[in-house]
Amino acid sequence: LNNITEDGVGTALQLDEESAVLYVMGSFERLSQTKEKCLGLAAFEIEEERWTCLAESKHTVEPTGGGNMLLTPYGLMVAGRVSGEDTTWPYPERPYTIALLKTSIKTVKTVKTPTADKT
Repeated sequence: LNNITEDGVGTALQLDEESAVLYVMGSFERLSQTKEKCLGLAAFEIEEERWTCLAESKHTVEPTGGGNMLLTPYGLMVAGRVSGEDTTWPYPERPYTIALLKTSIKTVKTVKTPTADKT
């Protein structure tokens, strides 16, 4: 994966419509737009057209297939194999994990409109 424009594949996508953020998990090592090293987990802010790497070397989780990511009201859940030389995962004999990442999902506000009096 040395070609920056063909660095890997996305294996899971989650869209936060309210926040206009697309989360991408997969087998890739960098963000093409910024050329920043990014090991398999990123977010694309749609309105700003900006990529942000969510992977951190101490907590890298590589996908083991498709469907390894779920956006919940509590955050972004990712599942996969723990990897990397800098990992803080203390159980090498059990290399698979589920991680919950905090996200800033916007809450929907309900606005009541006044109704006309029908009398």
